[in-house]
Amino acid sequence: MIRLLSLVFLLPSVCAEEPVREVSVGMTGTIEGIVLPGTELEAKPYDDRKTSILLRVISRGYVGTEHRYDLEYQGFDPGSYDLRTYLRRKDGTSTSDLPKIPVNVLAIRPPGQVVPHELEN
Repeated sequence: MIRLLSLVFLLPSVCAEEPVREVSVGMTGTIEGIVLPGTELEAKPYDDRKTSILLRVISRGYVGTEHRYDLEYQGFDPGSYDLRTYLRRKDGTSTSDLPKIPVNVLAIRPPGQVVPHELEN
């Protein structure tokens, strides 16, 4: 009986995964109140215009000894992304302990180049 009860209490924490958030290409998505372990994080600089995600840390607070963040992101290419790869620690230490932060960027139009109509005089 005790084993069954402990399994019931452990099961939700094992099965609970971070929800996958979705935005359309070019639209902005937000994640509010995400608690991440370790030292203070910041968004990596958006130096390369070919980068598929622009991430901003909107605000930071504390929950006990951990940091709580509000994040804003914008996707430029359709696909599935992990926002933790767009974060870095201010003190330069590793971010390998961060949980996955999955997002999907959806294409509204079908794949391929959309060509505008030719102008007429």
